Amino acid sequence: MHRHLSASIAIDSLQNEWAKSAVALHQRKHRLTAAQILVEGIHPVEEALAAGLEPCALAISATANHSPALQALLSATAWPTVYTASERVMVKLSTTDSPAPCVAVFRHPHCANTTLLGLRPSTHPSLLILDGLQDPGNVGTLIRSAVAFGVRAVLLTQQSVDPYSAKVIRATAGLVFRLPVLETAQALGPLLQQLRQGPPDSSPDSSRDNAWQFYATSSHCSAAAQPYHQLTLPKAWGLIIGHEGQGIRLESVLSDPAEEMLDKTPDKSADEAVQWLTIPMEAGVESLNAAMSGSIILASWYEKQRTAQAEPPPEHFKAREATP
Repeated sequence: MHRHLSASIAIDSLQNEWAKSAVALHQRKHRLTAAQILVEGIHPVEEALAAGLEPCALAISATANHSPALQALLSATAWPTVYTASERVMVKLSTTDSPAPCVAVFRHPHCANTTLLGLRPSTHPSLLILDGLQDPGNVGTLIRSAVAFGVRAVLLTQQSVDPYSAKVIRATAGLVFRLPVLETAQALGPLLQQLRQGPPDSSPDSSRDNAWQFYATSSHCSAAAQPYHQLTLPKAWGLIIGHEGQGIRLESVLSDPAEEMLDKTPDKSADEAVQWLTIPMEAGVESLNAAMSGSIILASWYEKQRTAQAEPPPEHFKAREATP
C-alpha cells in the first residue's frame, strides 16, 4: 500500500494530545506505562520495522526533504496513523538539538521479547551482561558491538540505563532491535545463579554440562585473571561488563574472587562461578572504558570462533574418512 502525505494529519500545536503522549515517551516510566517507545530517524525506524516491531504512528517533519528513504517508510508499512508535524512540534518530539526528519512510535519490544526463562545455552550460546551500566553511550556502543560480533542476547541488571531510551537507540544506530535485550530487577549474583540453574523444565545433568561459563573483566584481581585472548572459549559463555566507575558489583556475586564461590556449593571453585579476564596494556594505563573493553573482547572472541569454525578437520579424521 502506498501512502501519501496528503493522507496525513497535520499537527502544529504543542498541545496536540498525540504530540503530548509521544513527548511523554522520553521518560522511562511513561514508556513502561504506555508499553510504547519513541524512535527517531529514518534508519532506526527502518531497523525497528525490519525487526518486526508493531508500528503505532509515524510523524514526518513538514519541512523535511522527502527523500526516497522517507517515502519508502510511508510505502512499506501500513501505519495506523501518519502525522505531518510543524518544525516546533518536531523540536519538541526530538531528544536532540537537530530533529530527525521523522519519529515513530512503536509498541514496546518487551511486549514480544524473549523472556529470561526462554534463554538456553543451546539457543543463546553467547550472552553480554551489563551490570549497572548507566551511560547511554556506553550501553549503546556495547549493544551495537554485540550485534556486530554475534552475541545472541544482552542482559541488563538492576540500576542499568533503559536500553530503549532515545539516547541508547541512537547510539546503537537502531541495532538494539536485532537481538533480545532483557532488563531484570535482579542483582548480578542472583541473575547468574538463575542462568546457571537453567529453566525449570531443563534436565539438571544437561543443564550443568552445557551451562554458560561467565567471564568478567577485572583491573584489581590480576593474580586470578587471565588475558582475554589466551582463553579457550567453551560452547556457551557470558561476558560481564561492569559499571563505568564501580566495575563489577562484586558484593552481589562473591566477596573475594580468589577464594569464594558464587553459589557456595563445596564442589565449585570461584573460577567455575566467574573467570576473571584482563586486557594487556602498556604500563601507566589504568583501564579502558566499559564500551571499549567489551568491544575489544567481543571482537577477539568473534574472530576466534570464526577461525575455529573454518579450520579443516585434523589429519587423522581425514584419513579415517578416506578409509573404505
